[in-house]
Amino acid sequence: MNRLKKDDNKVVAPTDKTNRYVLVKTEDHNRWMQRNLADEGALEISHTRLRQIFAQALELLNKIGPILSENKYMYIKSMITKKAIQQYSC
Repeated sequence: MNRLKKDDNKVVAPTDKTNRYVLVKTEDHNRWMQRNLADEGALEISHTRLRQIFAQALELLNKIGPILSENKYMYIKSMITKKAIQQYSC
């Protein structure tokens, strides 16, 4: 394990199997991530814009808070705070 700590050309990556990990070259992992992001239509966003969206989300939650149950309010707040991005289809 100490040898792995010194090797900055390796990264531990999760597999598609539950609780399984593999050791891969950093350059391979970066290439795979870039390809996955491109395939899924991910868009780059600035940190400043992300902070604005975060503030707007909290502001909106506070506006609609009175019509939500406490459990629903706390759930939505936790998702915003974790910055977990949920995708919903209409």
